[in-house]
Amino acid sequence: MTTIVVPSVGDVTDPETIQQIHDDVVALESDVATLQTDVGKMVRVNTTTRTSNSGTFTAETVLDTVAASLVSGRTYVVTFRGHVQSSVADGYVRGRIREDNISGTERMIDQVPTTAAASQAFPLVMQFEYTASATASKTFAATAQRQVGTGNITATAAATAPTYLTVDYLSG
Repeated sequence: MTTIVVPSVGDVTDPETIQQIHDDVVALESDVATLQTDVGKMVRVNTTTRTSNSGTFTAETVLDTVAASLVSGRTYVVTFRGHVQSSVADGYVRGRIREDNISGTERMIDQVPTTAAASQAFPLVMQFEYTASATASKTFAATAQRQVGTGNITATAAATAPTYLTVDYLSG
């Protein structure tokens, strides 16, 4: 960062001082522009990417897990972005992000209708903020299950339409 020493008005008489003040102000403007660009940006801590379909399921099933090294007191954003489909157009899929594993604490729950068409993929997007209570590696698991209906569920993914489970540093 740039530090500017501002002389009193009576001291600013020579061209060198005026030029130095000008140069300092230009450097400060550059620093401010850089800070404005960085404000609000999250920093990726870790990502799990899946590029193939899951097997079919009806009971709650782990779709993806991600482990990240977290720092106590810092806030992170955990996001799952994927697609699910049912073999029958008659129900709902419930998605969850849990701490640690399939029996861990639920941190986010969302529901997706699969009633429009059989075997049509619907987006399942879940996101929440997590403040780390310890400096350690932490695992998050994205799960899904058939909530209502009769079809078999598949979490779809492909190289051209991957599924992501991410942890991003937000603040703290």
